[in-house]
Amino acid sequence: MNQASSPSSRSKWLILTGILVGIIIGFVLAMSVTLYFPGVGTLFPRKSERMIFGSSEFSQDQSSGNITGLNLQVANIGADDLIVDKVFINGTLLESSEWQCLPAMRLKPGDQGVLYMTLTWPILLMGPTYEFTIETAAGNVFSHIATPKPTSFIFIATEQVTFTNFSWGANNAYAVITVKNTGTSDLSISAVKIDGAAPATITPSLASPYLLAKGTSMTFNMTRTGGFTSGVSYEFTVTTSKGNSFGPYTRTAV
Repeated sequence: MNQASSPSSRSKWLILTGILVGIIIGFVLAMSVTLYFPGVGTLFPRKSERMIFGSSEFSQDQSSGNITGLNLQVANIGADDLIVDKVFINGTLLESSEWQCLPAMRLKPGDQGVLYMTLTWPILLMGPTYEFTIETAAGNVFSHIATPKPTSFIFIATEQVTFTNFSWGANNAYAVITVKNTGTSDLSISAVKIDGAAPATITPSLASPYLLAKGTSMTFNMTRTGGFTSGVSYEFTVTTSKGNSFGPYTRTAV
């Protein structure tokens, strides 16, 4: 015949049960915070993100001397996709209308982009040092220190081509890329390549360098000998008549 549990045994059981329930509730709450508030949840980090900054280029209003724009090169060197979510200058959050990241807000591993800022406030001047900070959708923060100097005036003509759009044709029969001249001078595109080789066909033709005026965009349709295979990644690069190459821009066939 079984003996009834002693009060001491029941108390220990209730304590252990309470501890276990508390651990489960804490785990569920922590996961909820991480999933729904990625900038807050730190107990279970969802991503391993790494970003580096490249060159910066400033534009200045000639009448006031204020800096009105900034182009800042960034690159995702981590193992996960990275989404640019917020931008700060010296701790001041910029409005979403004051900046954009091209070719996309989401940078895949190995992707490069350019952060474009149209500055109305805070007012920046040539000479002082400023801290530019990017916060990702996962809550990670990356900062870059830069000092605007006369040598970084936008009046110095530089070439910059940015991939702004991409799509695959029906059954991956062809690829469509859109590029934009985001530099400070007109340029001529002399070649567009897929995995380092010229496309089988390209429209419009690049039989002669294709002039792309500053601030304008162009869309190219390209086919490849053997077509594009679903699940395979391809690299697209653009070369100007001055020999500058931009890319690779990597996309995987659907």
